Amino acid sequence: MAHQIFKAERIILVILSSSEKSPVSTLRMDSDSPYVFVCDHAGWQVPASLEGLGLTKRDLKRHIGWDIGALAVARKLSNILSAPLIWQNYSRLVIDCNRVLDHPGLIAVESDRTIIPGNMNVTKDGIRSRIREVYQPYHGTIKKLLDARKSRSTPTILVSIHSFTPVFRGIKRACELGVLFGSDARYARTFLNSTKANFDFLVMANEPYRVDEKDCTIPMHAIIRGNLNVLLEIRQDLIVSGAQQELWVSGLAGALEDATSQIL
Repeated sequence: MAHQIFKAERIILVILSSSEKSPVSTLRMDSDSPYVFVCDHAGWQVPASLEGLGLTKRDLKRHIGWDIGALAVARKLSNILSAPLIWQNYSRLVIDCNRVLDHPGLIAVESDRTIIPGNMNVTKDGIRSRIREVYQPYHGTIKKLLDARKSRSTPTILVSIHSFTPVFRGIKRACELGVLFGSDARYARTFLNSTKANFDFLVMANEPYRVDEKDCTIPMHAIIRGNLNVLLEIRQDLIVSGAQQELWVSGLAGALEDATSQIL
């Protein structure tokens, strides 16, 4: 169970022990590449204090627990483009770092017909702890990097890497790459055109989701700053193996660079 400490006569719930991994990891933070990659749902792990949220490890490793293959693709893109990468290590079921704080899906009680027992009766203190220990460090790291890049007048294109299950609630999804955007579609539209020269896959705009009022990362860090941005959703069955990931990374990198050469 999560343990408590007393501070100024107030009980503070602590979910992450000092021996557990940091909620956020980074690569190449000093790079001046125009790209900044982020991965909101990179890991399936759950802090020990939350006891797996009442789920089996097998369930946590399903698509409900994380974006399968997304971090591997993001790391390879960071490598090939020598770009910064920031990712969040804990399961989206602990707290969804791509949801605004007042969204009911911030701490999901159900995902693709699977009940999440450890989220059914989470207290207000428990929610605050997850925000303080996981959500805020992740977004704080992104903000700090983008602030530093702005101070150096370094152009920034925020690229958020996600993946989606090929079958959701029993319905097969035809889309293979979703190019998502919200109120600022400048880069995403150009990138969509660039994919025609780099992909034989089915690429669709704002499928299977779109960037809207539920989303946090792109609106809070890119749109509000006026930074170019795009959110990429790759179908998970297409990025399971290393060979598949390499194929996708080659195509994505080419499309990103082509779009960037047109718009910057």
